[in-house]
Amino acid sequence: MIEHSDLTTKVYQWLKERIMHHAFLPGDKLDIQQLADDLGVSRTPVKDAINRLTAEGLVILRSRRGTYVATLTPAALRDLFETRMMIECWTVQHATAETMRATTPAMRALFDRSARIITGVSAADFDYSAYFALDLDLHALLVGLTGNAVLLELHHAVTARMSAGRIYYPGEGEVLRRSHEAHREHAAIIQAIADSDRDALLAAVRVHIATSMEHTAWLLERAAQARPDCHAVEPAYVGGGL
Repeated sequence: MIEHSDLTTKVYQWLKERIMHHAFLPGDKLDIQQLADDLGVSRTPVKDAINRLTAEGLVILRSRRGTYVATLTPAALRDLFETRMMIECWTVQHATAETMRATTPAMRALFDRSARIITGVSAADFDYSAYFALDLDLHALLVGLTGNAVLLELHHAVTARMSAGRIYYPGEGEVLRRSHEAHREHAAIIQAIADSDRDALLAAVRVHIATSMEHTAWLLERAAQARPDCHAVEPAYVGGGL
């Protein structure tokens, strides 16, 4: 039973941990009352925690149908990654050498913080949540190169909906392996920005996004093979729109 004062945060952390470690699987329905009973709390902190997870793309709310762990379908995955590719490549194509130079220190700072999290760590000790947050910040800086606030908002919405892909990781070892790959891809992106080399930056961004898409598609295929009887609910982005 949870007995701490900050119930929403405790419930949020508990529920997120259960989702990320597959105690609740993609497409599973979450019974708010049952969760409240199991934890010995009222419905309010459970609903507040679910709202936070919804904002992160890990849970979806369907009107008059209930609350579900988010899912991705191959079609949804393609749509999201194509949209992300469009936004980030457009950003690069319209970035100036001046803005790239100005952004370099902040980019390097984020990369260095990521390096401290991922370097020499075991899979069991890897703080993926902290690393993932820095990953999002790095890409937000990239999209912010043009200073287009609307574009940044759209990008945030897309990446939030893509977060459902994190649920499909089979274990900490694969999380760490792919994170090391992404870290090397980020290094190429940051070097190109530091060099104010738009062509190299565009190539590095395309490689990074394409590799991420291929990996997430593999995760979805693997999950479908492991759980062929799973009837997925609508994609994580249903109910919203760009």
